[in-house]
Amino acid sequence: MNPFQWLVLLLYFPILYLQSFKVRHADFETRFRCLQKSCQNLLKVMGIKLEVVISSKIDISEPYYLVSNHQGTFDPILIMASSPFAHSFISKKENLKIPVVKTWGKLIEFITFDRSNFEQNVAMLRQATRTLKEGKSLLIFPEGTRSRGENLLPFKEKALSPAYFAKRGIVPLSLKNAYTLDKFGFKQYKITLTYHEPISYSVLSEMSYLECAKVLSEIIASV
Repeated sequence: MNPFQWLVLLLYFPILYLQSFKVRHADFETRFRCLQKSCQNLLKVMGIKLEVVISSKIDISEPYYLVSNHQGTFDPILIMASSPFAHSFISKKENLKIPVVKTWGKLIEFITFDRSNFEQNVAMLRQATRTLKEGKSLLIFPEGTRSRGENLLPFKEKALSPAYFAKRGIVPLSLKNAYTLDKFGFKQYKITLTYHEPISYSVLSEMSYLECAKVLSEIIASV
């Protein structure tokens, strides 16, 4: 991003924090849509153009496990701004050390994990399963960290298990050129986000986690 965009981002943080007070007692959908609108406004003011393609096969009334590649720091903002349905996130615990992220993380019910703690990771997957069973959509980055480029990192196939246990379909997401926002400069790249056709649970149930990870990687990398 360029210096102006970084300045806008820093100035927008207090606004985001104040907005959280307006919806802290509202229902989940209202909280999500408030944050979504803020993310859309932030991208607009920063001059970041996002091209979004959403499969017509997606039923927005259904809960899905959203599986996305992870290219850069701003991926959650891009997904939040474009998502056709309300959903929560699976996020590393360190993100909650950021004051505004912590506040909104609680409001949209982040599920956190500690990569160094096996027991906490198991607890995270169980909570993710419960969330999906309750009828809420949930997003995960199965690479586990940012790739910082177009090449996908290996998927952690166990991260796909909540969809199996909750018997929910998976929607693959493809981010392209999102990593360029982490670069300091003035050049504007075309950033795209594709919501692919869902993979139903009936199809998932015929695949192992490893096979599913391979299929998802191929779909996400196809854009």
